Amino acid sequence: MKQIIILLLAFVAIMTQVSVFSRLSILSNINIFLLTMIFLIFLKKENQALWWAGFGGVFLDIFSGLRFGIYTLIMICLWWLAMILRNKYFSQNLLSIIWIIFLAQIIFSVPTFILDISWWVFLETIFVNIAIAILLYLIFSKKINQ
Repeated sequence: MKQIIILLLAFVAIMTQVSVFSRLSILSNINIFLLTMIFLIFLKKENQALWWAGFGGVFLDIFSGLRFGIYTLIMICLWWLAMILRNKYFSQNLLSIIWIIFLAQIIFSVPTFILDISWWVFLETIFVNIAIAILLYLIFSKKINQ
């Protein structure tokens, strides 16, 4: 049942990201799946994060113009990398989340970067995702500590 709910949430997230956020200038750079996956990893919900990575990658593959499987592979690799970084090098604080979001966004952007993306769009995407991550961290850290 949890997987069905995660699948429905992933579908709503990709529809929001593809249809709504892509039409708004600053929100077009938010990567819902990447942020959700990393926050789930830091909340120690690794299995749910893997589901988000898998379904998010498949949905992004469906709606992107790239070869099918590229985003799925990238999301699964980012899940694995974020797990290793969290377990070996980072604690559960804001700076750790910022660094992992920064690294993950760079790795996630490799396919579009190879296809000649503008540097300004690349940097804007990184900073927008870090800003959203900070906001989500502040919201969730208060709710978890209560």
